[in-house]
Amino acid sequence: MKKGHLIFSIAFLLVTLIFIACQENKSKKTTPVKEEKAIITEDTVSFVDNKLEKVIFNQTIQSIVDSLDYKIKINLSNDYYKYKTIYVADTLHHSFIDSKGILTRNNSKLEVFNKKLKGGKELKLVSSYKEYCDYVSQNRTSRVILTFSRMYFSNKNEEAIFSFWFSCQENTGAEYTVHVKNINGRWIQTRYYESAIR
Repeated sequence: MKKGHLIFSIAFLLVTLIFIACQENKSKKTTPVKEEKAIITEDTVSFVDNKLEKVIFNQTIQSIVDSLDYKIKINLSNDYYKYKTIYVADTLHHSFIDSKGILTRNNSKLEVFNKKLKGGKELKLVSSYKEYCDYVSQNRTSRVILTFSRMYFSNKNEEAIFSFWFSCQENTGAEYTVHVKNINGRWIQTRYYESAIR
């Protein structure tokens, strides 16, 4: 009986000490936890001139096309082995939304310095959907089109995001959001997300 009473007394003492310690911690003044902001907001995004956007597009366009290769193959089916041209809209559009709404900027012209791609393919800039349709009506095997948004940079201009629309036929396609990062002076596509399907 004495052993059981001793264990009960020790347990009661430990629980009492823990309870007292908890009460002391509650009475101490605590600093309120700051509400974390979203990673990308109007305050954390900077807009730079179009020169940097052109550099980044030209350093990442091949990796973007490579990332899409499997989807192009599925969409073009038998035409995959015949197509030689990927059309790219020559205007960068604004399309970024945060909690306050759409962040608007002027559209900008895209320049592609090296239009040659792997596998004998090439990029061709088009200035309108009608122009794209005219080219496709002449050659149905080459019907891949990409349309890019303007870029939105971190405050230190070390990272950026942008979106692009990819389609292989009328009224279908997918939108992707791309994250790029400056690593040792070169812009690298770190990841991309499929953000919408039509």
